[in-house]
Amino acid sequence: MENSLISYYKESSTWTMTRDKIFDALFFTLLLLTPMAFSLNGLAELQYILAPAANMILLLQIITKPKLRKDIKILSALAVFFSLVSVFTFFYFQQQVYFVIALMSYVLSLIIYTILFYHNKPYNIQRSIMVSSILLIFSLYVVNLIYEQLGSLFPLTILYIIIVTILVQTSYLRLGYVSKYSYYFGFFGSIVLMLSSSLLMIDRFHFSIFDTDMIIQLMYCIGLFMVIKSVLYDKSNLVVK
Repeated sequence: MENSLISYYKESSTWTMTRDKIFDALFFTLLLLTPMAFSLNGLAELQYILAPAANMILLLQIITKPKLRKDIKILSALAVFFSLVSVFTFFYFQQQVYFVIALMSYVLSLIIYTILFYHNKPYNIQRSIMVSSILLIFSLYVVNLIYEQLGSLFPLTILYIIIVTILVQTSYLRLGYVSKYSYYFGFFGSIVLMLSSSLLMIDRFHFSIFDTDMIIQLMYCIGLFMVIKSVLYDKSNLVVK
């Protein structure tokens, strides 16, 4: 039914296919620029532009996407918008109050992604036991590393961990209900988002690792790209005429 990624691009007009490829090319160009921005002094200012620009590209792709159901388009656009607010606030404001705003915006985006991944069908909960156990162990490890430095941020951090864990579980349980491309993009994209934000927490509240900022940006952009593509690959999100 889904022989290749070409089937996705051929779902509408030739212009639609070309437009999607242009958006994807622009997005991956930003990814290629990221290591350069962190390694070349002359491009240092790009560090604060690339992640917001990546969000804008995905937002434009969602808004201009034909055949995407209106409710899905609105939810997807809202999710990317909250992600954009999160990265913009984090990069341009250093005070803790703005970090709280960034984290809250990011949590809101994760909640919407979870809603987009949810299918009103019976799930085999037993399938998620192993994944849930791994996520729980990983989350407890991260919390153990940063607990003493969190202070008043502890409740919000716990909320984030709960939401991102539910997101990964929901994406994992979609197997059999969506196309294989939508499933794998959603599942692995959710994991990459979880890893990037966890690395950010460790870097901010525990210890800094060499080139962490670059790695976090790359992982965040790749994870976001995969999650959005998962939504666009889900045939139930398209208008059937």
